[in-house]
Amino acid sequence: MNKLTAIIPTKNEQDFLDNCLKSVAFADEIIVIDSGSTDQTLQIAQKHRARIINHPWQGFRQVHDFAATKAQHDWLLYLDADERVSRQLKLSIQTVLAQPLHDAYQLKRLNYFMGRPMKHGGWYPDPMTRLIKKSSLKGWVGQLHEYPQINGTIGNLSGHLFHLTHRDLTWSLHKTISYTEANAQLLYRAGHPQVRVRNFFGAMAREFFYRAIRTAGWRDGLVGWYEIIYQTFNAFLIQVYLWQLQQRVSLEDKYHQIDQQISKDLVH
Repeated sequence: MNKLTAIIPTKNEQDFLDNCLKSVAFADEIIVIDSGSTDQTLQIAQKHRARIINHPWQGFRQVHDFAATKAQHDWLLYLDADERVSRQLKLSIQTVLAQPLHDAYQLKRLNYFMGRPMKHGGWYPDPMTRLIKKSSLKGWVGQLHEYPQINGTIGNLSGHLFHLTHRDLTWSLHKTISYTEANAQLLYRAGHPQVRVRNFFGAMAREFFYRAIRTAGWRDGLVGWYEIIYQTFNAFLIQVYLWQLQQRVSLEDKYHQIDQQISKDLVH
């Protein structure tokens, strides 16, 4: 059987890393790429005999490429600390490694959103190419939703990769800030036309249609409706961030100018 290296990037993942490592205990090697954890993350990794490599965070794309150069075995399995390999997925991986027919394999990721497994609203089957023959990996690409470029064919695995995401509203809002701002930066660098009022409503309408109508997010119940509204709000925020970037005078500078003018008026 071909040997497997599991790769997990971390930073302060003490609450979720333990069960993640248990779910990939079948791997011949586990590498934890840590970006400066200050909690018990490293102690947990050591308990599971993972190989710890300290590496500054430069985004998933760079970390994934870097980790591949450190792996000792021919096959790579990428996952995050809040993901779990199901029993069926484990068996599927082991079967594939015994006699691979492809250069990489795609799996289905089941996302838990606010405590509910999401089967609609564009969240499922959420295909991810995560099992990769190292010699066939050309590199990871993409700014937000990174994916690997493969030199060869891609097969499919059975079983789920469980993803424990959007664990409460505060967690979601923190993620929203970084995600929507990064999206706006990409649009800005691509030369997106000046944001108008119609862009706000158009972006929200398209997202609502996709989440609620096209992919039937309402079928996930109350959490499904929460997610529909949440993603619609995200679409609005992307346009707001983009509008900010397009201003000839930044909002920070504008407020300094307003402050100076108010202060000047107060003196007189």
